[in-house]
Amino acid sequence: MIRWSRINEGTINRVGYNKEVKSLYVDFIGSDVDTAFLNVPEALYVFFVEAKIPDYFFRSFVEGYFEEAKLKLENNVDTIYPYAV
Repeated sequence: MIRWSRINEGTINRVGYNKEVKSLYVDFIGSDVDTAFLNVPEALYVFFVEAKIPDYFFRSFVEGYFEEAKLKLENNVDTIYPYAV
């Protein structure tokens, strides 16, 4: 199951994480396709959610560092959770 956190900042609508498969999901504003990043440590998801400038964090620590896949997820299946440590 993907645990989503709403970002709504810059180009990013929300980010999600599935700890069973260690994948980070990024839902970009205005896109029908979500991007999955594979073999991502859970700590990176936590830092992403807490980042003051999510777009900068994404470009600096995610984009280009992990294998990526484009997915069409059914948004009504997964629930958005506020992230809590």
